[in-house]
Amino acid sequence: MSDSERDRAMRLLRTFEEAPRHLDFDGELVPYVDGTLDAASLEIVESHLEDCRTCREEAEDLRRLAVRRQPRRRARVVAMAAAIAVLATAAALVVVSRQEPPRLVARAALQRAVPAEWQRLADQTLRDGRLPAAPVLASLQARDGVLRGGATARARVAPDGVVVETAQPRFTWPAAPQASYRVFVYAGDHPIAESPPLDRAEWTPAQPLPRDRTYQWQVETALGAKRSIAPAPEPARFRIISDGELAELDRARAAGDPLVLAALYARAGLMDPAVAELRKLAGASDPRMRRLLASYEASPNSTNPAQ
Repeated sequence: MSDSERDRAMRLLRTFEEAPRHLDFDGELVPYVDGTLDAASLEIVESHLEDCRTCREEAEDLRRLAVRRQPRRRARVVAMAAAIAVLATAAALVVVSRQEPPRLVARAALQRAVPAEWQRLADQTLRDGRLPAAPVLASLQARDGVLRGGATARARVAPDGVVVETAQPRFTWPAAPQASYRVFVYAGDHPIAESPPLDRAEWTPAQPLPRDRTYQWQVETALGAKRSIAPAPEPARFRIISDGELAELDRARAAGDPLVLAALYARAGLMDPAVAELRKLAGASDPRMRRLLASYEASPNSTNPAQ
């Protein structure tokens, strides 16, 4: 390694405590200079380079190296990456040894990594002081007057009145001593799945249920010659999100913005994970985020938070 390359590596080491993140040398900088990044990654890298002098200098040095030493470019890049990786590991050990608390990622940096439509949704959430409402949730609730067995007993049946992400949900219901069970799942009037006889008060389908549908289900409990159906008289209801919603959530999880992800979860009707994402904002400086979290901590399963 030349003196200039060593100096540059030492500058990178000194900036580790000041900069929460630099571009990955082999995974981002090299493909950026090679012109092999996809459009989404290119936008993120270019946005980072606008604000980060260190990474910008690295990119410029890589370009100059490509012009001067094209035949030996790959070997040189690999050698530089290895040297910087060693220094990066050393710097990380120094930071860990000091046991500093983790720093919150600046929201401005996260905003550049998400699509504009997601950002508008997050901004609207802050302005409204509530998460987006999923209309489907109202259609999944039991109608007034049908909880003859008591709300507490029905609350122990799951999934009921919710949207779920998995296509193989775990069905649970109150257990009865020495009883056996069978679960029946319907989409409208059409049978979709049926369990074998069960000796435990839970069941997960062996095959995924079709997505983007609302389902009804009941469990038959057999105790000797006696048979009973629950919940009754109305079956439990739930919905499984669509493939498109699942793909959107996967992209949002990769982006890493808790507010955006909370808003997308809520828009899909997934309230529990939405509130879990809001809890990650507990240390946020923006008072609107703190108020938003506080309202859902008081009423976690509602799209109409406590006032």
